[in-house]
Amino acid sequence: MNLTVPISYNDPFVERLYQDIGALIVDQSGDVGDIESRLLTLSNANSVSVRSYRERNGSLGIPDSAFRGISLFHFRDITPVQRFLTSGTSKRGRGYADYSARGLDLMRQSIVTKARKYVFKVLDKPAVFRIVPESQAAQGVIMAWGMQLLSDEFGDPSNSACVVDRTGVNFRRLEQGLNRAIAAQQPVVLIGGSFAYVTLCEELAKRKCRFELPTGSCVLDAGGYKGRSRVLKAGEFRQMLCTTFTINESQCINLFGMTELASQLYDSAVTELGPGGERPKRGHLSTRVWVRDVWDWHPVNKGSGLVEIADLCIIDRPHVFFTGDWGVSSDEGVAIIGRVQDTETRGCTLSFEEVSLP
Repeated sequence: MNLTVPISYNDPFVERLYQDIGALIVDQSGDVGDIESRLLTLSNANSVSVRSYRERNGSLGIPDSAFRGISLFHFRDITPVQRFLTSGTSKRGRGYADYSARGLDLMRQSIVTKARKYVFKVLDKPAVFRIVPESQAAQGVIMAWGMQLLSDEFGDPSNSACVVDRTGVNFRRLEQGLNRAIAAQQPVVLIGGSFAYVTLCEELAKRKCRFELPTGSCVLDAGGYKGRSRVLKAGEFRQMLCTTFTINESQCINLFGMTELASQLYDSAVTELGPGGERPKRGHLSTRVWVRDVWDWHPVNKGSGLVEIADLCIIDRPHVFFTGDWGVSSDEGVAIIGRVQDTETRGCTLSFEEVSLP
């Protein structure tokens, strides 16, 4: 294929790739190497900047800073159906990721498949309460969109709800829903932003309010603190949840996701691998995660480095990139332990500033 000629969205090449990625997600079948090769062909053909970057840096992923202020959307011949914005907490400003209809559907498949494996498992229509705004009220926020998808897909429609409104957490709605589930011994799945749980649990403690969630319940958090609440170490955070909802630590699940990703990484073990008690996350057939040494960029099997992810569920932009996080790697996976500060990579043989698009 001629890499100097862009591949259009309606080209059969893209439809076949979409179908094959879908089979990889749902059926766990397909040639991973072939799919990855075609994704590289697509991004090289449709982005001169990406092709130039790879010619200079080989297999190194695109840095997350590349998504700030420019579009890396592959398909200039169509209008994206959805745009999600980053939180804007980094000094580089707010970025975004555009999605085609196929790309959005692949993300939907990936979210549902992985949540079924790591969160909902054998639960049959649990009560799902979202500690995030409604997706319509938070346009462009991928966490709100994704968590509403989980509620719609897995939750009991008669006792699942968003418990965040314009004024913040609606405690009355939350308490009523939780009490109904507890009375019926219906498993509960709480899903929300990490910072929101801190605010929620602190307020419930002031009210001297605790809940004893039914067997099979769990609490899922994502997104970190983003300067919007008190910052806790991962172990302290889980203890806070255990105290408030009378659960054990194995029922606390952390999810790592990014606006630029179509997939998510979940805690894969209860081992406390990171210095703050962060647990390891393991990749899947369609999503791989590893860390690279900051001096010579070689992959680190055991030790710390910069987190890099290859997400084969992404069809709309480059699928391999640095997340901008520090990680610790072990046989059990990679614990993501914090954001990289601009000054932290200076002095390396190849700095983060040098690993950037022209």
